[in-house]
Amino acid sequence: MIEHLEDSLLGDYLPTLQYDNDLKNPKFLQIKSLLKKAEESLKDILPNDLYQIKHRTHQFKNIALCPWIGIHSRQNEYYQNAQEGIYLTLLWKVDGSGICVSLQIGTNSQKKPNEIRPRTLSIINSWG
Repeated sequence: MIEHLEDSLLGDYLPTLQYDNDLKNPKFLQIKSLLKKAEESLKDILPNDLYQIKHRTHQFKNIALCPWIGIHSRQNEYYQNAQEGIYLTLLWKVDGSGICVSLQIGTNSQKKPNEIRPRTLSIINSWG
């Protein structure tokens, strides 16, 4: 599904700047629909009790430069959201040339790098 989604978003869907923050633009609505399908596919693969999967195309009235899908742990010691902690993302390149897998740190996080590494390794090891 992800390979198909990557191909689907190439061409004239990205960059998202072309939509000028028009959340009703038909092509933007197609991107949202494709990302929702990818989110559902990932939910079928990853155990729902362990992971929360959420796609992002915009925040409030601002379209994201890079659409992305976040994979967040539900385990108490690891549960994270986009504002805090550490989580995995599938992040589309701005020009639509591909997808990156990225380990993200929350925008409000005040963790020091020496605190992040052990937690990251612990999360990776829990994936087995």
